[in-house]
Amino acid sequence: MKLVRYYALGALLLCSCDCYQVVDGIVVDAQTGQPLADARVQKQGNLAFPVTTDAQGRFHVAEIAGGWSCPPMRVAVEAPGYHAQEVLIPAGGTQRVKLEREAQQVPDTPQ
Repeated sequence: MKLVRYYALGALLLCSCDCYQVVDGIVVDAQTGQPLADARVQKQGNLAFPVTTDAQGRFHVAEIAGGWSCPPMRVAVEAPGYHAQEVLIPAGGTQRVKLEREAQQVPDTPQ
């Protein structure tokens, strides 16, 4: 009977495991392919810990998530002068995020 209890306890512990979600990526200008430094990358639902890309446009986001397996991570990516974008990155995956430039408004000229 004790053996059954130990197995039950072990199964319970396995069911309540957390996973360590890790995703990496690079943020680039969609037209030129140039990396975007200082772009903001943030896991959706976690407003406390945004990260910024380095000089090569690279980012690394890690968080502990509950569940049976590590789900994909949804991140929001934004940079000044570019349209923000949400991407879904598989746990442990790497993603190249291409941001489109915002249209620049031309001031009205007097006629």
